[in-house]
Amino acid sequence: MLTRDLSWTGRFVLLASCLWVLAGLLAGCGRGATDTPAEESQPAPPPIDPRVATADALLDHFNALNTASPISWWQTADLYYPESDLQHRLLQIQRDIGAAIELQDAVTEYFGREVIDEYHRQYERETGIKMPSSSQTESPPRSNQPARRTGQSGDYVLASFTDGHGKPHTLYLAQRENRWWISGYTLEYENTLSPEQLDHREQMARRIGRNSRLLLAKLRAGELATYEQYLIESARMMQPPE
Repeated sequence: MLTRDLSWTGRFVLLASCLWVLAGLLAGCGRGATDTPAEESQPAPPPIDPRVATADALLDHFNALNTASPISWWQTADLYYPESDLQHRLLQIQRDIGAAIELQDAVTEYFGREVIDEYHRQYERETGIKMPSSSQTESPPRSNQPARRTGQSGDYVLASFTDGHGKPHTLYLAQRENRWWISGYTLEYENTLSPEQLDHREQMARRIGRNSRLLLAKLRAGELATYEQYLIESARMMQPPE
């Protein structure tokens, strides 16, 4: 019994010694390999969203949002790529105004046109102040025409569409960061505001956008159970700061 135990002990010592020697050899090989380090494998780039992989795909995606009912204003804004400080400012104004439109659509859907219109009629009877109907306070008509490619200008693909008011718009599409975007030049070339007007519009839109997002959050959380509560909270939040 003792002989067999010693035999197993010897084998264990021999195996441990061999592993120790092998580890030393491998370590030595590793030190020698530092002269020519192996290339580290780079993670594969994320796949490109097929909706923005080509100019035509981007146009199809834009049309799906821009001709929808209601128009997905906030999602449309995500397709823009600002290329200057001015374009960043114009895009943020668009996002803030889009938040107000999103709020108004949500209010109409949540309370219903009949409730809103009846409240407005009652308010007018009691105060003599005329309030707009729900159809007048909804976002613009949902008759935007699909955008179509019209040509090329440098590295920009041009497209155009006509909005619900009959106004034509030109889109400048550009490939940036391995995908296609609507360039911020689309907004810059349509801008007619003076620097002073832009400052005023920016401040107004920032305040409206912030309050609209807060009101929408309260509405979705069930904190504004009636249309009257919504109007009171809206008036309170829209008060100019003292």
